[in-house]
Amino acid sequence: HLCKATDFRLMPLEQTTAAAALLDEWGNDSVDWLCTHALAHLDADIVKNQLLQVKHFVRDNRSQFIVDCDEHDDEDDKKTLTRTVKRLALVGETSIAHTLFTQPERVAGSNIPNQFLELMDSMIAYRYSR
Repeated sequence: HLCKATDFRLMPLEQTTAAAALLDEWGNDSVDWLCTHALAHLDADIVKNQLLQVKHFVRDNRSQFIVDCDEHDDEDDKKTLTRTVKRLALVGETSIAHTLFTQPERVAGSNIPNQFLELMDSMIAYRYSR
């Protein structure tokens, strides 16, 4: 559920009417589940509203979060570079998370999306502590 609500690489970020309709609802069911079962102190409606603002911000600014990533055919052999691909950066200095945590006013002006940021922080802690 954390990934569905916070992994922007999975979201339909294209600038089309069909993708926009999907994006607006993307992750809402996961937010409901998370706010009921795992993060009950968060308000699901507030998180969904903040998530919507963040999704639109990422869609509208996605080009600034694209980075070159090395791919390897064999995950065990990191020495043999197969290709470099462009990907949306979730974490790191030029990433979505870095921008959300250091410049949240870019997303929602003076209304910092604090409940969504807590959800994002949980995702980062979960994914990168495994």
